[in-house]
Amino acid sequence: MIPSSRTPEGTPNHCPLCGNDVQIELSTFPTDDAPCPHCGHLLWSANTAEDHRSDFEKLLSQSLEELIVKNTAQQQWGLGANSGWDLDQESGGIVFHFADGFKVFAPVQIIGSLNVDKQSWLWAWANPSILDPLTQQAEDLKSYGELHEIPRLMTPVWSGTNELAWAMAAFAAKLCGATGAYRAETDKGHLYMTFGEVEVIAL
Repeated sequence: MIPSSRTPEGTPNHCPLCGNDVQIELSTFPTDDAPCPHCGHLLWSANTAEDHRSDFEKLLSQSLEELIVKNTAQQQWGLGANSGWDLDQESGGIVFHFADGFKVFAPVQIIGSLNVDKQSWLWAWANPSILDPLTQQAEDLKSYGELHEIPRLMTPVWSGTNELAWAMAAFAAKLCGATGAYRAETDKGHLYMTFGEVEVIAL
């Protein structure tokens, strides 16, 4: 991933992930943040008064760390090595296909999608093509955002990166107790989902 670049006239900051000192232009919508131009890590405004933003950043980092553990555990049945996938909104499930005919099924929730060309994130609850039962976890994140006044969780569409999209999926997995998360390739970009306990349906 090549993170978005920022102009040198921006706000001085220091990236805690890659250690670089950076000059960035912070987005004021939906919140005062921007990706590090070196590694893509989300940086918050040094002048932001609300402590909840730094708390939220920490929560996202914890969520990503926990998701790595969860998804690593799911590699025992082949997560990440599948040759294809099918999503059935009516049944609320996803089927992972493998080249040797092996298949597993899991209940699924759609968190949101990232348009790669536009670098924009769209929450599942704001996407009319997604059935309501599959947006419940995304709705839970929206409710969390309303409770804690976190604009990113309440704004239907915002400028995003792959790292931020994964962070939203990871936070959903943490908040809602999902087994893991998956990024599926689509015509316009990536679809981010969480899933529950998997079931082998074909050997």
